Amino acid sequence: MQRSVLIFPALTSLDAVTAVRRRYDPLVENIRPHVSLVFPFDSPAPDSSIVAAVAAAAATTPAFTVAFDRLGGDWVNGYFWLAAGAGAATLTTLHDRLYRTPLFRDFLRSDLPYRPHITLGKVAPAAAAGIAAGLHVADLASTSWVTAIACERILPNGDSDVFATLPLAR
Repeated sequence: MQRSVLIFPALTSLDAVTAVRRRYDPLVENIRPHVSLVFPFDSPAPDSSIVAAVAAAAATTPAFTVAFDRLGGDWVNGYFWLAAGAGAATLTTLHDRLYRTPLFRDFLRSDLPYRPHITLGKVAPAAAAGIAAGLHVADLASTSWVTAIACERILPNGDSDVFATLPLAR
């Protein structure tokens, strides 16, 4: 079973983000808006080992503010997203710290640069940039206070099953 490590920011623009995701994101019914720190991986490690690794990273990271205030994408693969501005460095530090642990190290996709974001859609590659250009970032922008990291199982139907939420340092 695949698992991942993520942050679920409390978005002030949740309704607007959800409306865009309903049109363009095939995972909208499976998982709420999130930022992936460790992308889906399949490992025989027990959940308790994953929780311990994430808890260690969370314990050394103070709660922080993140602003999702720009649009971006991976046009070649048909993705477009709401990218993090302020707070992106902290998300990147968490991502890097987690992937340096023996538990996650082998799952790092070094061929893909890490850009902290909330996916808005996955469409035909030729359409992604045009759809993103037609969105109004002011309607989607949001600032969130991040206080925890979540660990999830990805169920056979694609749904997210959060099995642990680890608080960040206060």
